[in-house]
Amino acid sequence: MKDLKEEFKIANKAQNDRLVAKILTDKDFFYKTFEIALSLDYPVAWRASWCLHKGLPKYKKEITANVDCILKAIPTFTHHGQIGSFIRILKSIDFDPKNTGEVIDCCLKLMKEEKIPDYVKFYSMEFLVKVAHKVPELKNEFTCLIEDVIPNGKTYMITVKARKLLKELRT
Repeated sequence: MKDLKEEFKIANKAQNDRLVAKILTDKDFFYKTFEIALSLDYPVAWRASWCLHKGLPKYKKEITANVDCILKAIPTFTHHGQIGSFIRILKSIDFDPKNTGEVIDCCLKLMKEEKIPDYVKFYSMEFLVKVAHKVPELKNEFTCLIEDVIPNGKTYMITVKARKLLKELRT
């Protein structure tokens, strides 16, 4: 496993492409990457989680089968990039919203923190909207929280995307 972690320490496009290609062709490598991605070994875990997202179309069933592991791990992560990668994965798969309380809290916290990049906030908003579709009584609360994020967005795009998600929540 140590040698594998070394592969995720190299941060460049060519290496990322190679790792994603290996994930897509080797199921054992996918599972090892998944294990690393759930660890607290930053930045290796962050890079592994990013690569996992790229393998999502092929391994959606396997990731969905392990959704409880993801839900339990997210609140323990210390880096917003790793959290963002897994929230991005979660918003792309089906899950039971009853086990998402801590992840919802994590998303809400990220949305309020000024130093968190807008892309992580956007993934958090998308996750909350997905949960709200499954638990409609949360729509009003999440609408208010997303409205609070709009004026603090660092980029024009987060404002546009947040308004789009608000419209979706209100319908």
